[in-house]
Amino acid sequence: MSPAKIIDIGVAQKLGDRPEQQDRYHVIRPGDLQPEHIAVFGVYDGHGGSLAVNQIEQEMSTVLESHLESDMSSHQYQDALKNALKDQDAALLATGMSHQGSTATIALLDTVRGLLVTADLGDSHIVLANKQADEELVWNVSRLSVLQTPSSTMERARIEDAGGEINYTYGSARVGGLAISRALGDMSFKQPEIGEISHSLQSIDDLEGETGVQKNSVVTADLVSNEAHTTARHLKGRNVLLLASDGIGEPSDAEGAARHAAKCWEQGMSAHQIAQDLGRQAMRLPAPDNCTIVLVFIDADSGEK
Repeated sequence: MSPAKIIDIGVAQKLGDRPEQQDRYHVIRPGDLQPEHIAVFGVYDGHGGSLAVNQIEQEMSTVLESHLESDMSSHQYQDALKNALKDQDAALLATGMSHQGSTATIALLDTVRGLLVTADLGDSHIVLANKQADEELVWNVSRLSVLQTPSSTMERARIEDAGGEINYTYGSARVGGLAISRALGDMSFKQPEIGEISHSLQSIDDLEGETGVQKNSVVTADLVSNEAHTTARHLKGRNVLLLASDGIGEPSDAEGAARHAAKCWEQGMSAHQIAQDLGRQAMRLPAPDNCTIVLVFIDADSGEK
């Protein structure tokens, strides 16, 4: 295990064609929370309005800090991220966020151990580009997040087993009106609200698509889950960590962006310059969405911190 040193951080946000910026992000450097050797980066892509994502922006770092201790294993870090997201979701329930929500992508870096731990909900991206030796010609790119959408075979089965229904009203797989199947907020698709709705809709046909509930079915679990996907790995060599909302494009676009960022870093560009360049590229996509990009350059080569 090698210590990890953060070399540079860059952030870009673009509005796209949307009337309001509903993306939020976190950049928490070592020393900004306890334990002091922890850094945390996050991107949150809100939907249905800005109230839920604003609450996440204000509370998430404090919620996460309450789950962290000075010496944790990789599994304990993963549990901490999962539990922090569940606690944040409970806080959204308490403030009545029935029809607003957000994706979540979080990367936690233990700089003492060079340990990177990630958690994600929804369709935002976490990608890592790694090069373990200067003589290597190619950066190895790994996608650390997974797409959690109703079009996924596993997610569809989970939703239908719980009493939910997938619809294609808007041309793509959705649960109710949502194109993601895991998120913070969206309490109308979670217990206890969804259970109450399913009881009252058992004989109604025309609302199935909007509620995500199967006809004649009582929902037994959350249709939109707050159970995050997590990863953990020890870093070696040079690393480019990219977190981005789906405004950057599809998973392949995010992977290409991380590879491009790594090459630009080698050419002497700063993380800020590269993030801005990637944001401009995202605005060339058809019907550009809100886009947020967080780039972190990490060196885990030496024993220096």
